[in-house]
Amino acid sequence: AADDCAKAVMRNLSAHGVKLVLPSLLVALEEESWRTKAGSVELLGAMAYCAPKQLSSCLPSIVPKLTEVLTDSHVKVQKAGQQALRQIGSVIRNPEILAITPILLDALTDPSRKTQTCLQTLLDTKFVHFIDAPSLALIMPIVQRAFQDRSTDTRKMAAQIIGNMYSLTDQKDLSPYLPSVIPGLKASLLDPVPEVRTVSAKALGAMVKGMGESCFDDLLPWLMETLASEQSSVDRSGAAQGLAEVMAGLGVEKLDKLMPDVVQTASKVDIASHVRDGYIMMFIYLPLTFGDKFTPYVGPIIPCILKALADENEYVRDTALRAGQRIISMYAETAIALLLPELEQGLFDDLWRIRFSSVQLLGDLLFHISGVTGKMTTETASEDDNFGTAASNKAIISALGAERRNRVLSGLYMGRSDTQLVVRQASLHVWKIVVSNTPRTLREILPTLFSLLLGFLASTCPDKRTIAARTLGDLVRKLGEKILPEIIPILEDGLRSDKSDERQGVCIGLSEIMKSTSKDAVLVFSESLVPTVRKALCDPLEEVREAAAKTFEQLHATIGHQALDDILPTLLKQLDDKETAEFALDGLKQVMAVKSRSVLPYLVPKLTAPPVNTRVLAFLSAVAGDALTRHLGVILPALLSSLKGKLGTEEEAQELCSCQTVILSVEDEAGQRIIIEDLLEATRGADPGLRQAAITILNAYFARTRLDYSAHIRTLLSGLIRLLNDSNPEVLSQSWDTINSITKKLDASSQLALIDDLHRDIKAVAPDVKGQHLPGFCLPKKGVTCILSVLREGVLTGSPEQKEEAAKALGGVIRLTSPEALRPSVVNITGPLIRILGDRFTWTVKTALLETLTLLLAKVGIGLKPFLPQLQTTFLKALQDSSRAVRLRAAEALGQLVSIHAKVDPLFTEQLSAIRNAEDSGVRIKTADCGVVWCGGRPVNRGFSP
Repeated sequence: AADDCAKAVMRNLSAHGVKLVLPSLLVALEEESWRTKAGSVELLGAMAYCAPKQLSSCLPSIVPKLTEVLTDSHVKVQKAGQQALRQIGSVIRNPEILAITPILLDALTDPSRKTQTCLQTLLDTKFVHFIDAPSLALIMPIVQRAFQDRSTDTRKMAAQIIGNMYSLTDQKDLSPYLPSVIPGLKASLLDPVPEVRTVSAKALGAMVKGMGESCFDDLLPWLMETLASEQSSVDRSGAAQGLAEVMAGLGVEKLDKLMPDVVQTASKVDIASHVRDGYIMMFIYLPLTFGDKFTPYVGPIIPCILKALADENEYVRDTALRAGQRIISMYAETAIALLLPELEQGLFDDLWRIRFSSVQLLGDLLFHISGVTGKMTTETASEDDNFGTAASNKAIISALGAERRNRVLSGLYMGRSDTQLVVRQASLHVWKIVVSNTPRTLREILPTLFSLLLGFLASTCPDKRTIAARTLGDLVRKLGEKILPEIIPILEDGLRSDKSDERQGVCIGLSEIMKSTSKDAVLVFSESLVPTVRKALCDPLEEVREAAAKTFEQLHATIGHQALDDILPTLLKQLDDKETAEFALDGLKQVMAVKSRSVLPYLVPKLTAPPVNTRVLAFLSAVAGDALTRHLGVILPALLSSLKGKLGTEEEAQELCSCQTVILSVEDEAGQRIIIEDLLEATRGADPGLRQAAITILNAYFARTRLDYSAHIRTLLSGLIRLLNDSNPEVLSQSWDTINSITKKLDASSQLALIDDLHRDIKAVAPDVKGQHLPGFCLPKKGVTCILSVLREGVLTGSPEQKEEAAKALGGVIRLTSPEALRPSVVNITGPLIRILGDRFTWTVKTALLETLTLLLAKVGIGLKPFLPQLQTTFLKALQDSSRAVRLRAAEALGQLVSIHAKVDPLFTEQLSAIRNAEDSGVRIKTADCGVVWCGGRPVNRGFSP
């Protein structure tokens, strides 16, 4: 009776009554009492008997709550929930849904195991009748739950069901479920599995089309935002696919409204790459959703796609390629006029990535037109194996026309010689598939191909010029040398062009042709080729001369020595012409850079013959490399002779600069040895002019060379110190400067290693000195500083033996140097000697040091006045030394010191004390003699009595 009463009440509830009753019943489900819950559930189940209008408004709220109580802890509440759902199922009016109600209820009761079966049943059901509100109430919670399932199939089926639902039910019944279903549909749209994304996108499009844009206010903004997502390309792909389906659902008007913004954004280069990627993805999916209606937009989007094909980001390039392939697969026949001009232009673009992508897309287009597949392998032994057929050739000519077909195939053939490997491979693949016979096709397209090649040869892009040159060489190989009479005159005309780029391209083309041609054929056309190369080598533009040098290299490789005889003499003559001298000289330099081993033996005899052309030698030596070393035996005497003739003239500086450039260009060890040995040998000659020239070049060399010449230092110093005795002041100055250049670059260990040799060299030169002094040590403002650093290092840091040798060498230097030349170096000499003399070293070291100081005192005298206290203390201390030789040297040194001492009384007192205390009679006599000398020349204090 209570059930019947509840049904009767619910059946007669108005819409307002439902609004009053339903909240109370739903709140009661939250009570702890199971009886309250069970009663509320029973009343909710009775609401299935509401009027249809009230039922459709309340079921979206009731069924989800009933599915929750199915998992309640109390059995009676669970049973009440199941009974309530069966009541709702009992009022279903759709026969198809009524038949599968038990399956739906099972899915609601046990969602983890029954959901997939239920979804499959729904998909398999053929609906004839509209789906009513009770049916939706059972279906939609199942679908909503399916979107959260891990299974890909489950999510895909849920999206399919949602996509079909809008056409099988009333919009007002479906609307209440949209807020709970759309999030799942959005998540599926961004699913990693492409099939799920596709089904979800179609479902969204179908729902928007059936229910109108007003029901999905936030959908388009969300799709546009996700389209530019930085997170993942999967998200962008899903958003692009969903947006394409939604736009298709809204009609062509929406496409016309949004496409200008899409094209504009996709064309921008100053936006983030992921944003550009998302917008280009639209071009993959819009053709699928709009079909022929999208044709007007094919032309505007092709440039966007081609530009994106050259993007620095690989994922953008991949997206653009897919978009291009989609356009070609769908619009190949109907939009050839739009596609081909852009693809042709892309074939000849400066950027290799655009060339590569254009070849790929053009290949897809040609495959589509000719009806062949591009997926076959074309990796064969020969690049001239073809897989095309006569039928495919006819189809291409029919679709494109003969002129355009020739241009397209010319572009493909040039792509086979591209600078980038991937472009060459892609072009060769397409060529093999669409062309049936390469030689015959080449003859058919030759006029068009040659026109394009000349344009490439004149291009400012280096890659294009190289491609054209390689293609020319390939043409000669394929078609034989019979086409040379056609090609050579055209290239000759190109060299007369005002465009420097075209002249440069001609040189590159000539090189490639000669690579592909036999020697006999080149000889036949040598009358045309040689003047062409000769003229190009003297071109005003450096790039043209550089390209011409490579052409010369190829010419020489083909016809040998004849190339030298035909071209180089003319270049040498042009050096005398002021207008062409600069260009001819650089042309020679460019030739040397590529062929120095062959050119240098030819040029050296001519350039070293009197009058020696040192300027040209200097210019060419910079690029001669190690080939220069082989000719130093001829070049060095010529340089010496030329410099000798210019000594003392205004041209000397320029001549020396040229000589320096030549010898500094030698960078190998053998060449360095020849330079040093030959120039040192020249300094030993009787001719003073040659001696001066040789030492001048040596000085210039060591002032700037960066090579390691440590192995030659001993030989050098020996020869240079000998030159310090030369009668020529200029030789003396240059020799001194050369020694200084060498010694100032030495480290401490290298300086110490030279001390013995330096001492020996100083002793060796002493007997040859005319007079008392060595001229090279007496140069004003120079003196002995060129070797002083070496000897000073020996005194301060050398071993005892090296200290002794250094001190003796210093003594030898002092003997050979005038007092005036010594004075600037007194401090640098005296300080180290006093310092080391005060340390504990062997008597031989001390004796050598005392002897050197005595010599210095005798030479500069009063110049050592600042050191009087230190010297007095040092000498008096030495008088107490255990070695008799040291004491004798100290007594002698004191005698020299007395002559410059100002305050003699203290010194005399100390001397007298030293005489009285000296155990050695020889020391007493020596010291006394010093005192007598001193007393004879100076007044003694009256209070002093010996």
